[in-house]
Amino acid sequence: MNYYGRFYRSELHPLRRRINAYLVRWMRKKYKRLRTHKKALAAWDRTTTPIPALLRTLAVGFRVLTVRLRRAR
Repeated sequence: MNYYGRFYRSELHPLRRRINAYLVRWMRKKYKRLRTHKKALAAWDRTTTPIPALLRTLAVGFRVLTVRLRRAR
């Protein structure tokens, strides 16, 4: 995955679409409220869309962690 993602990113798009389709199909079977394709796709978009505030918090936490690890050495 790392190799193809690095050099042949366009080759991963069909694989990513297929995996996403399997996951959406699983969501539709598991949750009754997501039986319709439209609702399932909306739920998938909400799930996969990053939350900017959360990403900033994680980035700050990662910086603090790396600083603490450097000091521990």
